Amino acid sequence: MRKVEYTLLGITILALFLKIQFVPGGASLLVLSASTLTIFYYMYAPLLFTDIWNEKFDFSQISAQQIKTDNKRFSTILTLSRWVLSMIILGVLFNLQYWPGGRLLLTIGLIAAVITYYLIRNSKFENKEKYGQRVNNRLLAFTLIGMIIISKLNGFI
Repeated sequence: MRKVEYTLLGITILALFLKIQFVPGGASLLVLSASTLTIFYYMYAPLLFTDIWNEKFDFSQISAQQIKTDNKRFSTILTLSRWVLSMIILGVLFNLQYWPGGRLLLTIGLIAAVITYYLIRNSKFENKEKYGQRVNNRLLAFTLIGMIIISKLNGFI
């Protein structure tokens, strides 16, 4: 799972570089890679943030019953974090492509990222350090990218 994530991130960064350099096809590759990354985080975030991906089970039959979480609060955090990551990536994509609605998507995603971060820091569940750190690393990276894009849109950069 992590190899797929890193591969998609690498392709997205390469596509962003190609778009900035005005290489033909860079924008198309950016749309495809960022959309795939969004779908990946939305569908498989619980597998990345927990130890389920180490267990052997049929990945084609993933359901809510197979995603074992410590408690209800952690399940809420997993659900919110997958939604937040998807919103931020889509907001960045929409802003880079100059599509309408990008600023709204990014703003909602950043506000939800702050809420998710607050929930992780103030929650009590087993293995909080391990699971919370996995979620926070991704949230922090994408939140910083989103904040840079918002700052650029508002003329601060």
